Amino acid sequence: MGKICYRRYNTLNCIENCIANICDSYKVEFTPLFLYSWDFCYDEREATIGERIRLHDQGLNIVDYIVLSQMYLGIDIREIPLQKVFSIDNLEEDEIYLINLDSFNCFWNEAYRKYHYSHFYLMERISNKIREVDSFSSYDVLSSDSNSHLNCIEKGYICLMQTDYESEKIRRLQCIKERLLEFLSDNYYRGIYDQIREFARDIGRVKTIDELTPQASDLINTQILRRLSYIANSRYNIILLLQKLQFNQAVIDQMNLIYEKWEIIKNYSIKMLISKKVYKITLIRDLIMDVADHEDRLVKKLVI
Repeated sequence: MGKICYRRYNTLNCIENCIANICDSYKVEFTPLFLYSWDFCYDEREATIGERIRLHDQGLNIVDYIVLSQMYLGIDIREIPLQKVFSIDNLEEDEIYLINLDSFNCFWNEAYRKYHYSHFYLMERISNKIREVDSFSSYDVLSSDSNSHLNCIEKGYICLMQTDYESEKIRRLQCIKERLLEFLSDNYYRGIYDQIREFARDIGRVKTIDELTPQASDLINTQILRRLSYIANSRYNIILLLQKLQFNQAVIDQMNLIYEKWEIIKNYSIKMLISKKVYKITLIRDLIMDVADHEDRLVKKLVI
């Protein structure tokens, strides 16, 4: 057994799964990771619907997650020189490493030798072996005494627990609640719910699967399903944060209804892709319009 706790969280992306597993290892609550989860972006400049929808305008990158971890989880994630992660001999025992590489080069990932996505997993040294934990992509913990696959690593980080985490927990929770309401207010005035309606109007005009998404024949990697999954999962994750921050049950119930509606939208999209023809497009359009109205009303109650 190693220090890293393996647990698969189905609604978390790869880097969130990594940080959640780090938190589990240090017995830290990780729901503050979802501070920016309730988001949406629609970019009309892209060619297909699947490319236009995104969870975030610019996307959360590693720097954003490092800041979230430091400010609200009490975990420091520090980049280290690449040569430090190229060899078993250069890894310190009893330390947790966050590893970044291209999924195209990650042999256990579904995108291996197919697509280029930035991917993250965890690594530690146990005696003369490397233990690799990827709870997002793999159901197995990998163990190796070889350095051969380490040359694909693009960046490495060491993950350390802050000494003042326990004494700062209450203050951090209050800061998270204040920042969440600020973020939701900013999103409201940025018009993200109108962007969801724009998505609905555009999908209502779709005539062929090719207009819907690239990679339509590869269900696991197709853009529209990946992104609808991120959006639906984000609504589930924000429920966990709202519960942690002790929002009233009516708010949590409304958020749960919103999550269920996004799941229905995703499932209808799956049926379309499997059938390879446009399927109940008017119903999907109306569902998206409905979820936009529900989100709009709920945010108004919280921040207006």
